[in-house]
Amino acid sequence: MRRGLRFGIFIFLFLYGGRKVGAQMLPEAFTGDPELRCAAVSISVKRVSDGAEVYAFRPETALIPASLLKTLTTAVALHEYGPDFTYVTTLSHTGEIRGGVLYGDILIRAGGDPTIDSKYFPKSSFIAKATEAVAGKGITRVKGNILVLEKELPRVPYTWIWEDISNYYGALAFPFNYKDNTYHIYLKSGKAGSRTDILSVNPGIPGVTFRNEVRASARGGDNACIVGGPFAEILLMEGSIPA
Repeated sequence: MRRGLRFGIFIFLFLYGGRKVGAQMLPEAFTGDPELRCAAVSISVKRVSDGAEVYAFRPETALIPASLLKTLTTAVALHEYGPDFTYVTTLSHTGEIRGGVLYGDILIRAGGDPTIDSKYFPKSSFIAKATEAVAGKGITRVKGNILVLEKELPRVPYTWIWEDISNYYGALAFPFNYKDNTYHIYLKSGKAGSRTDILSVNPGIPGVTFRNEVRASARGGDNACIVGGPFAEILLMEGSIPA
């Protein structure tokens, strides 16, 4: 799915032989580009050791921080919790076990862990560990439910745009996060101008209906997006993908 046209540009001044390379040419490199004639340009380079500003171009200009803000939230997390902090997700049950059958519920108490079966942490398989723990208790069947206990659900910031909310980079962080809180929709396209078909949704999203208005296009690139919030029961898919 396409991203919004917002870019954070980072300029690094590399030192070669003790001299700065191209510092005076930085403003011209942006303001002289016809494709960036309407862009807001602001550059501020500070020395880490003492905070002294070594280069600046319109440093007072206010710009949208975009993904740069992640460095601040990461710094706060490290300051508050330390580098050795570990998320804890606990597994328990109600009822009693008789003959390998649990007459009760499996309870998962969520602790905010973002790595549960995440593609970025392939060795961190909560499902495999939970299954092993349940089997270790001699449970072969459950006559009850598997319940995820969450204290509080997050809210979508009201300033987010529609295109961001239902795309992978706009996934919310929940007390219980599974597979990066992301699902993949696989589409099949035909001739340019025709409507696409949904081949599959992985993992499946129970209770959610997709209204597919995505068309095949003669031009390249993924220009489709989903409109709808994280708790919506009907999501609209529109835009285009290559024929």
